[in-house]
Amino acid sequence: MGINEYGMWIPGVSADTGFIPTVFGAIVLLFSVVKLVKDIKAYVASRQGEAAVEKSAVSFKDVLVKLKPLLPAVTAILAILLIKFLGMVIGTYLSLFFYMKVVNNDKWIKSLWVTAVITLFFYAVFVFWLKVPFPRGIFGI
Repeated sequence: MGINEYGMWIPGVSADTGFIPTVFGAIVLLFSVVKLVKDIKAYVASRQGEAAVEKSAVSFKDVLVKLKPLLPAVTAILAILLIKFLGMVIGTYLSLFFYMKVVNNDKWIKSLWVTAVITLFFYAVFVFWLKVPFPRGIFGI
């Protein structure tokens, strides 16, 4: 997966610049797999309790429900674009907030606080502890 390539477990060796994308890629992959399994279980459960009724028209809500499993991939693409243009701190915060609010459908206050804590944790670990510079965006943050 690439995590062994960056020497994190070798004494005296610090992380290389590709370590941050590897960590975020692993996190997004993990959440995507969990979300996919949950969606498959929900789909199977709904199909078992659903009567065989023919629908003549497909509603917009049905289309959104079928596209929901793609939201983790959309979140990953959004994160890449936001990090590139707004920097690591703001991009991470906004992409995590999008994931929690839209994909997980969490409450506003929970999404805001959990996202802030996770972003601050990543910032502390990578900037202060590992001394890895974050990509800066148009605001210089």
